Order: sequence, then C-alpha cells, then structure tokens
Amino acid sequence: LTLLAVGWWTFRFQAPGGRKGETSKAVALLNRAVDVEWSQPENPPRLGAPLEPGWLRLRSGLVQIVFYSGARVVMEGPADLQLISPGEVVCEGGRIVAEVPPPATGFRVRTPRLEVTDLGTVFGVEVTPRQTELHVFKGSVDMDL
Repeated sequence: LTLLAVGWWTFRFQAPGGRKGETSKAVALLNRAVDVEWSQPENPPRLGAPLEPGWLRLRSGLVQIVFYSGARVVMEGPADLQLISPGEVVCEGGRIVAEVPPPATGFRVRTPRLEVTDLGTVFGVEVTPRQTELHVFKGSVDMDL
C-alpha cells in the first residue's frame, strides 16, 4: 500500500517532461500573393500559412515569404525555391529578391552556380539554365562560385 501511495504521489506531482506530440517545423510564412498559379495546384500553400522546409514551385505570379529570421523574399514565377531553414534557401530557377534586415544578416541563397551570403542588404538573383545573375541593390554580399 505504501509503494502504491508513493508511486501515485510521484506520478501526480511529476513535472511535465516536455511537450508531447510534434511541433511545427515551419521556417517562414507566406505573407502575400498576387496572381499566383502554383505548379502543384492540388495542395497549394495558403496565404498566412506557416511554411515548412521543402519546395515552392510557382508557375506564375508573385509571392512574398517572410522568414522567421526576419528576411523577406519575393519570388516571381516561374520559379522553384527550396526552403531549407529560417536563414537559407535554394533557388533552382526563376527570380527572387531578398531584403535582409540586420538581425537576419547571414541569410544565404544557393543556386546551381553560386552561393550568396547576405551582409545586411537587398539583393536579387535570377537563375536560368544557362546562367545566374546577382544584383546587389543596397549593402553588400559575400559570393562563392
């Protein structure tokens, strides 16, 4: 009886051992969308919805993605963008513009031909099968080929 009482007492007043179940793996939010046509129309991202790591394939239109790091990316379709983390994306094709405030410095955009690391700036990348163009509108970036 004593063991049962001690077991009940321990179980009843035990501190919670962390969250049960799965938490969100989201890295960004879909903030804005204009004239959007997704390449996967059966399960398109919703406006205001959290975005987990994975591919966003845009056939046409414009979307703005706000990362939890504070970086904002505008994507113009057609474009293929893979969300990796709050501080990194991979652009396989299309045009994107990234605005990176000081708290998000270090935001990285990888393409098949180069890797751009932000140093507090606004920059754009256009990726085609033949080339990748980088345009720095304000501030500076680190670029690795």
